[in-house]
Amino acid sequence: MGLIECASGQSTWYGYEYFKNKKVASCKQISEGIFEGTVKGTNLYQTKIDINHPRSSICSCPFAK
Repeated sequence: MGLIECASGQSTWYGYEYFKNKKVASCKQISEGIFEGTVKGTNLYQTKIDINHPRSSICSCPFAK
């Protein structure tokens, strides 16, 4: 199952809109298939996306709860 299938529909679109509106403050690949970054919303949110194991991905934003 991929990252998009694991995320809720609403959070997928929010993430896309943040990316499209240049709200991604930083992004770096820390290992094969794993990325960390900071996203500017109401606050700065920390994210970790694991493409190989999407359910291991984390975010400090309210939608992650």
